[in-house]
Amino acid sequence: MKLPIGYDHFGTIREKNLDFVDKSLFIQEVLDDDITQVSVITRPRRFGKTFNLSILHHFLAPKVNGQSTQGLFEGLKIAELGEPYIQHQGKYPVIFISFKDIKYTDYLSAYENVCNLISYVYSTHQELLSSSKVADHQKKIFESILEERATKPSIESALFNLTDMLYRHYQVKPWLLIDEYDTPIQ
Repeated sequence: MKLPIGYDHFGTIREKNLDFVDKSLFIQEVLDDDITQVSVITRPRRFGKTFNLSILHHFLAPKVNGQSTQGLFEGLKIAELGEPYIQHQGKYPVIFISFKDIKYTDYLSAYENVCNLISYVYSTHQELLSSSKVADHQKKIFESILEERATKPSIESALFNLTDMLYRHYQVKPWLLIDEYDTPIQ
């Protein structure tokens, strides 16, 4: 067996044809839950939270890191459920942000790294800068975040604003997936 030890990126695991436990029915659980607005998944470390979010990200988004997600779910349990679920594959804008690498214990260092991270997340949605559906003032804020010169209030509302811009551009509700890592800030 070729086990993906240390891997938490679904696309890489599929690309390298590594063996893994098919957890794709997690997608069914998420899609079938039309009551919950915000899901919080709490599990111990090394329990697969990041991998599950990566599976969901690859399922919902048409591309991840510039790579098409089409075909990644062939042969998996979610694909066996047929059209009611497969119709969602690759149909949504997705904001995926992981705080797991922000390990600073002082506020200023952690804040600077969050700003860098948000800038990176914005860079994955640069199509919004040429969108006729996104307001000019939003594009200016977008550019300031990309260039890491945004004000603190712009950083504080960055995910809300990015979600709004994606909704305006694509006319479908975007998904926000946050992978969080518990590091104490002193």
